[in-house]
Amino acid sequence: MYTIKITDHVDDFVTNSSGYALFLVLNKALSDNTSVALSFKNVPATSSSFLNSSLGALVENSGITVLNRIKPIHVSGTQAAILNKYVLSLKKING
Repeated sequence: MYTIKITDHVDDFVTNSSGYALFLVLNKALSDNTSVALSFKNVPATSSSFLNSSLGALVENSGITVLNRIKPIHVSGTQAAILNKYVLSLKKING
């Protein structure tokens, strides 16, 4: 499993452009059907814009099942709540 540290690739966790930068990293890492550990270490709460441009774009590009290959790690309780709510909404929208 390949580990991606969000803080190695983006400077903020709220903008669409930073979310898109993370999307590009995730998309490349997942292109060979591998799984990815996504580290949220030192990442405060993310915005919906950031998540839309990263995870949302990934689902739009590869389908909802791509989320099964991403394992969030080093996630705080607040961050876990935000991610869970976001992923549930993605699943509801994308079946």
